[in-house]
Parts: sequence; C-alpha cells; structure tokens
Amino acid sequence: MNAVEKSSGKSKNITIKNESNKLSKEEIERMVKDAEKYKAQDDEMSEKINSKNQLETLVYTMKTKVSEDKESTYSEEFKTKLNETESWLNSLGDYTKEDMTTKLKELEDLMPKGMPMQGMPVNPEPTKSGPKVDEVD
Repeated sequence: MNAVEKSSGKSKNITIKNESNKLSKEEIERMVKDAEKYKAQDDEMSEKINSKNQLETLVYTMKTKVSEDKESTYSEEFKTKLNETESWLNSLGDYTKEDMTTKLKELEDLMPKGMPMQGMPVNPEPTKSGPKVDEVD
C-alpha cells in the first residue's frame, strides 16, 4: 500500500506480509477492503470540509472588502446576506457539502457583476487512485 500525507507530501510504501502467520489471507483481504471503504468516506468528508472552507473564505474576504469599500460598490441586500451567512456559519451544527454550495451560490449571485473572486480557493478534485496493494506469499 502507498500512503501519502498531503500537507507535507511525504510518501511511504507499506507491504503487508504474513511472515509470522498472525494474519490469514482472508484477514488481510478484509483489512484492504475496509481501507477502500473508509477511503470513500474520507474523500466525502474532505469534500465537505473543503466546501465549508471555501464558503468561510468568501465570507471573511468579502466582509473585509465591504468594510474597506468607500464607493458603496456592494448592495445592502448583499451585505445583509453576507451577515446572515456569517451567523449561519457560526451557529452551524451538522451540514452537507450541498448546504455549503447553496450558500456560496446565494452570495455569488448577489455579488456585483464583474467582481473577481480573488483569493477564493478552488476545490481540488479528490484523487481517484485507490490503494496500491502488493501481494506477497
């Protein structure tokens, strides 16, 4: 198996061997299947967290821009929605990626036309490659 820590980029190859007969081939296969199952859950959680981070970044970046705005570029409706979204984020319990996407779209729709989304992170696509398994007898 190959494990990669995304923040530092460190990579480590792991080989599961049955040298001491502690794990049967079935147990090893079960462990690999569990790893694959949890990978999907991990990817889903990662997407959920990324969508929340993207919304939070937009809210706090735009709050700063609105507070520094001397030309009244932003509508009162946008400012109200921005404050509502911030309050919603602060009182947030359980949420879905779709919740975040909906709120993000609501804010984007109220932004002044032609306003660049500078500094906004782009959600990377999750890696589609699964674990690498080396069969050892």
